[in-house]
Amino acid sequence: MTIKFDISSLYRRIVATAWQTAWKHKHLWLFGFFATFAGFGGIYEVLFRTQDQLINIMPAVDWMRSPFYLIPGAAMFKALVAFSPNPLFTVMIFLAVIALVSAVFIWVITISIGALIGSADVISRGSDADFAAGVRIGTAGFWRVFGINALAKITIACGLLLTGTHLFSLIRDGSYTSGGFFMLSFILFLALAIVASIVAVYASMHAVLNNTCFNASLARGWKTFKESWLVSLEMAAVLLIVNLLMAVLAVLVLLVMSVPAIFLFMLASAANSTTLLLSLMTAFAVMLLIVLVIYGSFMTTFQVTSWTLLWKELAEKRPRARLLRLSDWLAARCGKCKPS
Repeated sequence: MTIKFDISSLYRRIVATAWQTAWKHKHLWLFGFFATFAGFGGIYEVLFRTQDQLINIMPAVDWMRSPFYLIPGAAMFKALVAFSPNPLFTVMIFLAVIALVSAVFIWVITISIGALIGSADVISRGSDADFAAGVRIGTAGFWRVFGINALAKITIACGLLLTGTHLFSLIRDGSYTSGGFFMLSFILFLALAIVASIVAVYASMHAVLNNTCFNASLARGWKTFKESWLVSLEMAAVLLIVNLLMAVLAVLVLLVMSVPAIFLFMLASAANSTTLLLSLMTAFAVMLLIVLVIYGSFMTTFQVTSWTLLWKELAEKRPRARLLRLSDWLAARCGKCKPS
């Protein structure tokens, strides 16, 4: 029996469809912009944001003697208590403002995640999903999507705190034992972060598209990952590669933009015009911000659409992992090569 092997058929179809969907339905980019802040569906964000967080600790290690400072806003909170003439009042105002801003921001982000999932599903079925329909879908599953992703973030944060603790121990004594614990905890943390992120994606889709409750969504999300963990990791690897290629493309675009900007800066400096120089710097900064916003919004829309299409494939067709098909193909080829 001849075994045909095509490593790219499933992922090529998903990536192509998700790319076309994200490009054609540009109103989804607004949802993608806010969902970007949650890092939803982005293994690229899990890997590289974690690395950035650990690297950013290093310059302040001399005065940061506790993993307490890994908590966002911890240093600012301590500064308010230390330097405010009325610490209690200042802290209460600070916490109230932070709580209000965070609540609004989380509300918008969570609705955007649900809207992207629902809109991608509707579009994949050949219907049209407008902006208002997306908002309705996101609002309907708000609390379940929020709870699922909050639990995933808390799990990842606990893993980061543990890894940071081992990093502090390594820097403090520099022993091989501390180094071994740090490397082990870092590897385990990356595995935990990737699994938690993928399970949160699947659970969110069950909550939005199947209208299941919080506990059932988590259980089904874990079951989906457990039954198709290799396919999920392959999809994550494909999206990681696409993200890296797009990041390179974005850098090239910024380099092209910088050529006329540098020339204009030189002219402004030669003319000794501070006003012109500031105007050019402002214009370039605005253009840079626009490029980054468009890039992030599009990529998040593309990633969420890709995961939604994969989730539908797993529910309807249960595709085999490409590594398993590759092993079957290699086994068949090796069988043909055996002498008779």
